[in-house]
Amino acid sequence: MPETEIKTVLGNWIAEALSPEGQIAKNIAPSDWVAEQFLSWWKSRTEESLSEAVWATSQIRDELVRFGGWEKCGEALEAVCHLNEALTDLAGNLGVELEQDG
Repeated sequence: MPETEIKTVLGNWIAEALSPEGQIAKNIAPSDWVAEQFLSWWKSRTEESLSEAVWATSQIRDELVRFGGWEKCGEALEAVCHLNEALTDLAGNLGVELEQDG
């Protein structure tokens, strides 16, 4: 997603939060409201892509196991394991919950 889109979205929420005509409850800090709006928007933009990447990683792992497993595809399987760990860490850093592969 373009950086300009992120800046535009944040700018709109900041303007809304600081507006005297805003709809934010008096007991909510504008910065908290902007942060919550952004986190919700960001999760919705990243969750599907990360979930699909983790799913694809599991499919690759399954195929490598089918084609010979650790004995014939050990290096590739190790790389897939690292990829899955990195995607899981990234999802955690972004606050995205992924379905665990069964």
